[in-house]
Amino acid sequence: MAGASDYRYKYDKTKSFIYKRGINFRHHKLTPEEWERWDSSMTPSRAAYFAGLFDGDGSFSYRRKNSLHAYIKLQDLEPLESLHEIYGSTIYGLRMSNPKHKTLYKVSLYGVVANHFMQCVCPWLSEKRKLVTNLLNKSLPNYHPYKVPFPIKDKFIGSLTPLMCYVAGFFDAEGSAIIHLNKKNKKLYPRINFTNTELRPLKKLKKFLETWPFTFRPTINTTQSKGKRKDGSLNKRSYKLLIPHSQHLLFMKMFSPIMHLERKKRATHRFEILRTVDDHIKTRKRVKRLKRKYGSKR
Repeated sequence: MAGASDYRYKYDKTKSFIYKRGINFRHHKLTPEEWERWDSSMTPSRAAYFAGLFDGDGSFSYRRKNSLHAYIKLQDLEPLESLHEIYGSTIYGLRMSNPKHKTLYKVSLYGVVANHFMQCVCPWLSEKRKLVTNLLNKSLPNYHPYKVPFPIKDKFIGSLTPLMCYVAGFFDAEGSAIIHLNKKNKKLYPRINFTNTELRPLKKLKKFLETWPFTFRPTINTTQSKGKRKDGSLNKRSYKLLIPHSQHLLFMKMFSPIMHLERKKRATHRFEILRTVDDHIKTRKRVKRLKRKYGSKR
């Protein structure tokens, strides 16, 4: 029987490269001006966006030598460029051995940078909120993140925009906006969904999208992928939050302005074209039905 070491990933340093060099904080002393710039840059809306992004694809840990660590790896550079602008962090690239796979980019935040970043995003986190709170309590025993209330009509309006930014960040990490071809009837259908292996963040998204001022009617489906892992265990169960077909364009119109990934923003234009074509086809069918019923006038 093969041991665990047979499945250990062997890191190849030749694949890694520096895409954009940043500040080495091990040999850099922070100034009060830099702290003020960090605080002013991490607005509630921006912190909520990164909370959604890290809830989807990021990770938090506590490393040796009493150092906090926040890490994220993506195929897209836009969110990582924002982190580089705020904290001066280095962006690394990772070329895959398979030429069909895209190059990945990653950012790691350590020490005081990770401490500041985690304090900013912790109140807006959903899936990783408890983990980050426990990590911060090792260096800040009295730290307790405040609870963000859902907006209600004429109440808690200030949390509406940051929560929308959280949805945009989570969509950039775990969302999908595509146009699907149905092989049976040869028709095109738009599709928007969020996918995650944890149910809790999707339930929070569903509750937010169903409450005022939104009128979305999302549903959650459960899927169990076939096959097994290398160690013999079953694949994780995944959950999908689906936006109804009639509300796809409305969702993209509302959230694409605050998304960072350009390739997902472009789906809005494709959905608009598809909606225009569908409306034109429906109008022609309605005109034909009226002509058959009442006759055509010459």
